[in-house]
Amino acid sequence: MSPTRTMNRNFLFLWQGQIVSQIGTQLFQVIVILSLKQATESATLVGLLMMASTVPALLLGPVGGAVVDRYSRRSVLITGDLLRGIALTGIAGVLWFGSHSIILLVASLFAYSLLEGSVGAVWQPASMSVVPDLVPKEGLGTANSFIQGSFQICTVVGQAVAGILFRTVGAPLLMLADAVTYFYAAISDSFIRIPALPTKPAEEKKASFKTEIMEGLRHIHAKSGMKMLFYTMAFFQLVMVPMLILFPFYVEDHLHAGPQWYGFLLAASGFGTFLGYGIGGALKVSSRSSSRVTVAMMVVMSLALTSLAFVSGPWIALWLIGTVGAMDGFIVLKLLTTLQLATPSEMRGRVFGLLMTITRGLTPFAMGLTGLIADLTHRNIPAIYLVCGIAATLLASNVAVRRECREFLAGEDGSSQPDVEFAPAPVLLADPHDSTINAPLLCQMDSLEIK
Repeated sequence: MSPTRTMNRNFLFLWQGQIVSQIGTQLFQVIVILSLKQATESATLVGLLMMASTVPALLLGPVGGAVVDRYSRRSVLITGDLLRGIALTGIAGVLWFGSHSIILLVASLFAYSLLEGSVGAVWQPASMSVVPDLVPKEGLGTANSFIQGSFQICTVVGQAVAGILFRTVGAPLLMLADAVTYFYAAISDSFIRIPALPTKPAEEKKASFKTEIMEGLRHIHAKSGMKMLFYTMAFFQLVMVPMLILFPFYVEDHLHAGPQWYGFLLAASGFGTFLGYGIGGALKVSSRSSSRVTVAMMVVMSLALTSLAFVSGPWIALWLIGTVGAMDGFIVLKLLTTLQLATPSEMRGRVFGLLMTITRGLTPFAMGLTGLIADLTHRNIPAIYLVCGIAATLLASNVAVRRECREFLAGEDGSSQPDVEFAPAPVLLADPHDSTINAPLLCQMDSLEIK
């Protein structure tokens, strides 16, 4: 039976369980880095640890998506939360009783990062695939707005208090607290009733994972608008990474502002993104008008990012970054909702698994290239920002002039998207368990998870 209300029992069980664990995860992201730095004072190990969780997701993403479309998504969510809760309990024990052994500590943290990446490769596509099954189609935009806005709040609050709690409570207890949040999420997920996937014919059940992954690719390529937006999101990620990595240098070397302005600008970005989620969820417009607004925002946001190369005052940069964040939140919400509605339930896992793999696959490459280019240009940050901004503008303009992209965003290409009117939602609306810097990034789709 299809749900008739957005804020129904199943959706609220999913949402409140993930909110609790999201706070714990944000604490963990900070604590694990502080613990490793305190024990080793090695920047190399900290960097390798952050990278360790991305490698399994990159390699297993397509397979994880196929698993999500083959087995019970409720079981995937529960199992993923339980595995991470058990592993974190073990990490807490290591920190408590084995902190004297640096080798044991480092090995345990790296083992958990690999586990987190492997579990996430299955868990994340499941979390993004299940929401459309729990709410009515006309309420999906509101549901996504509610989720992403809530996660944005949890991210800011969790990261803000993590350092204080690390000093006052200690890493072992905080690790144990994060484990408890995962167990709570697993219990909450167990009360969710998710509609069963359509029964597959016997020959399809015997299909290999490779065959099912190729089916996902064919689904993406079958609609030119979906294909164009899919790869545009991935390449937008590529050109945005340098702007994120070099942001501290931009603040100090170009704006000539103190380190506190780095925090102010990130806060402006986070607040703007939160506002964008709220506007996207509350705006009552037709799908065609929403498509036009989204495309226009893509172009304007890219131009605004380009203009950062010419801004010399921190106050102007603050307002510019906040505005970009608001447009970013609206665009990401629209793209997520459109992809969910345009993809059949039995195919969503593979589509989001492939998207996660492509975006995460390009990110490490872009990070390495950023450092090389910065050194070769003697840290000419404005020039790098200008090139990246122009590239982003070209990508956004290409979407704007493509009729198939506009039709896909409006649900006029034969997809199942209705003429959605986003109903007003409370502004209690991310970034789930992702250590990526919270700054404007249109296609940070791997951050659109539900933890």
